[in-house]
Amino acid sequence: MFPRRPVTLICMNLGLAVFAVSLAQQPERKIARIEVEGLQHLTAAEVIATTRLEIGSVFSLEALDAAAQRLADSGLVANIGYRTITKDNQITIIFHVEEAKSGASPIAFDNFVWFTDDELSAAIKREVPSYNGTAPNSGSITDDIKRALENLLKERGIEGVEVTSAGTGAWDGAPASEGAYLVGLERGLDLSAHRARLLTRELVEQADLILTMARHHRARVDELGGEGRVFVLGEYAGRDGDDAEVSDPFGGDLEVYRNTCVELEALVGNTAERLATEGQRGDRR
Repeated sequence: MFPRRPVTLICMNLGLAVFAVSLAQQPERKIARIEVEGLQHLTAAEVIATTRLEIGSVFSLEALDAAAQRLADSGLVANIGYRTITKDNQITIIFHVEEAKSGASPIAFDNFVWFTDDELSAAIKREVPSYNGTAPNSGSITDDIKRALENLLKERGIEGVEVTSAGTGAWDGAPASEGAYLVGLERGLDLSAHRARLLTRELVEQADLILTMARHHRARVDELGGEGRVFVLGEYAGRDGDDAEVSDPFGGDLEVYRNTCVELEALVGNTAERLATEGQRGDRR
């Protein structure tokens, strides 16, 4: 009996060796096609981009499982399954999904004065292809959006910047005017929680840069100790003379508020470019 045991073990080892060689010699299988079934509102391109699988890449079950998990974690789908079809080492992956019914909420950009909404949306879509101005109420999409915005700030050299507002003649705690509130809604911003603040010496001392709408505002900031750190917004953005001042829309009709908003968007955009450029050179003024 004893002499037979080594023979059996040797045969088993030879069998394992042959099997291993067979696996090593097997050609790599590659992803030739990806299909998505069960879609109602999402597009196949959005789903495939969320999985991060790519046509032509080497196929593995581990990568497929990870792709399905990314899609499940995104909050875009409630259920997901998949199957594969192999032909001549070419793999077709077919996902079957049930879209999530948890709903989505609109995304509003607050305190991103350096960019237009179009620039922000484009940056998000680079990392979140399914982004359409909303985010699922569950899942990881909001984290992905946050990461995309953080990356955009790093790309432009804008980090650690905080933007706040205050008025030289503001009534502390007053809500946004009706015109400002309505124009904000037109741009996807909810100003219902906004409250005015009166500019104080303490706020001036905390600021590295203060931008005002008009020259009489700048004079008041100087009185509060901000001389050398305060500029009229229009002048800082490259305008001269009367064109550098922005009129207060308070008391005007809705069209006046719209025009003021458009003017401020242009000035803030130019200011953002200047800040980014000077920040990269290390000579911000």
